[in-house]
Amino acid sequence: MKSKGAKRRKRAWYTAKEALNLAGTVEIEEEVGSAGRFSPLTVLVRWIPAHRIHRGGRDKAHLVKVLLVMSGLGVAGAALTIPGIVIGGCLIASSLVLPVPSYRKSLWISRIESFGGGRVRTRTWPAEVHWNGRKVSVRVNGRVARSLRPFEVGLPPIVALQDEEALLGLLPRVAGEGAAIWVQAPGPLPKGATLQGSLEDLVIENVVRLPAAEWELLWETMTDSRQIESLGSR
Repeated sequence: MKSKGAKRRKRAWYTAKEALNLAGTVEIEEEVGSAGRFSPLTVLVRWIPAHRIHRGGRDKAHLVKVLLVMSGLGVAGAALTIPGIVIGGCLIASSLVLPVPSYRKSLWISRIESFGGGRVRTRTWPAEVHWNGRKVSVRVNGRVARSLRPFEVGLPPIVALQDEEALLGLLPRVAGEGAAIWVQAPGPLPKGATLQGSLEDLVIENVVRLPAAEWELLWETMTDSRQIESLGSR
């Protein structure tokens, strides 16, 4: 028989009237200054089709490739001239390299802008993670930056270690639609937490940093089976 002291702590229950609010910080890249003579090149790169590195993103990338090939064939077949055939051939050839991964496109833009005087800088902003019993939202300077309903997506939260720090990931309902919410805290996973899910092919950005105790509180709430049971009874 377990002793009274060994009894597992009961997890709190949150609602719209008694919501969970956790204060932390987030680093966000922002543009400053001007890229000067590199501005046209930056605009050109921004027009390059890109896709996120997950299943939904790869599906959309495949669709773009098919559309490029079909457009190239259509232009070449309709024009029946040397310029038309050249343009059609370029469209078909572009399907071999387009679209590009979104992280690579962001890297290109950052490098171009750094040549023009460092237009991108990272700033740390106060952030808040809010949970009202149905929706998790991240607020930066009082404004909602992203939100999702974690118990209606059919995907369990990701619990991982990144740079030897605890990381919690909440994924959107449909891959490629909306942004994931990432929350990190210093130190290892708390007692009782195990690695769950994979970070492979996921873009981890705009990570909210919380104190270890508050991260554990959010992890307990997001892995509470009562939430799923409650949703099913509504």
